[in-house]
Amino acid sequence: MTILIITHWDTDGISSAALLKRMYPDSQVYVPRIGEFSLSETELEKLELNKYEAVFICDYALPRENLIYLKKKIGMKTVILDHHLWKAIEGIQIINPIIRGESLSMYPSTTWVIKTHYSLELSIPIILGVVGDHGYKATGLRVWRMIEIYNRRVGIDIEQLNEAVELIDSNYQVMDIDGVYSAIDLLSNIKDIGQIRDNDRWIRNRELFNQELEELEKRALDELRDEKYVFFDFSSKYYVISPLARRFAWKRGIPILLVNRGFFEDRDQVFIRLPYNYNVDLKDLLINLQEEGYVAGGRSDVLGVITSKNDTDVIVKRILKYMNWSIS
Repeated sequence: MTILIITHWDTDGISSAALLKRMYPDSQVYVPRIGEFSLSETELEKLELNKYEAVFICDYALPRENLIYLKKKIGMKTVILDHHLWKAIEGIQIINPIIRGESLSMYPSTTWVIKTHYSLELSIPIILGVVGDHGYKATGLRVWRMIEIYNRRVGIDIEQLNEAVELIDSNYQVMDIDGVYSAIDLLSNIKDIGQIRDNDRWIRNRELFNQELEELEKRALDELRDEKYVFFDFSSKYYVISPLARRFAWKRGIPILLVNRGFFEDRDQVFIRLPYNYNVDLKDLLINLQEEGYVAGGRSDVLGVITSKNDTDVIVKRILKYMNWSIS
């Protein structure tokens, strides 16, 4: 079966694509432009969709208009594999237990959705997808007991897994698209996690990225508002917004709202992440923004929006109002 895999550029997306490549060795993979959550008309034309028997979209929130285009070209051969919030589109198959009301703790990554749907045995790519999306918090998930048994059997631990995720993610974080594709190829045939740790290119990428991340974290610490949340407006050419948010929400237990005005020339990134078990659910805001045509994705605890520069402050105010946070 000849399929096209369109996938997100982070560890969960990379690992998900690798799993599908194992099942469909003749498949082709396309990673959209890093930081973009839509496909341009030019991109769609270049993909030559008619030559594929199916298109699988992994861990990637395409806007409704892109999905309708795929439906017209591919129809029921368009399959979405994800664990983020989606609204169903008639004629497109969505394999996503979360939209059926299942627990994120039971389906913590797209790799886990693929594992369950296709009855796959546990493997390094599946586990990397989980740790990629949850970090050290993965040890508190309901599926971790099963993962831990596997880890003991093959001799790996959460520290090694987190290091591997950092190295894989460093590719997209410094905008190294060739590094992203090389990670998909490696994980589709991986035998030992040491193959990731010994990759000199990824080690260099991580060093570059961590320098930027640590500097921004220091500056963000000065933006704690009312002793309860951080609002940090900055400019960076790197894809730093999600890792920076994790450092506050996961490691410090502090909700954070970020605006990166330097990643795109004509648009901005707006991103909010909440600590686990926080008393606000972002789902309704996310759905409203998607229905209004904004390029937005996320779950109950995380929301990312790509906005025109004219709309950035409007979106920020909406998020602050939704969270009942003052800007002072």
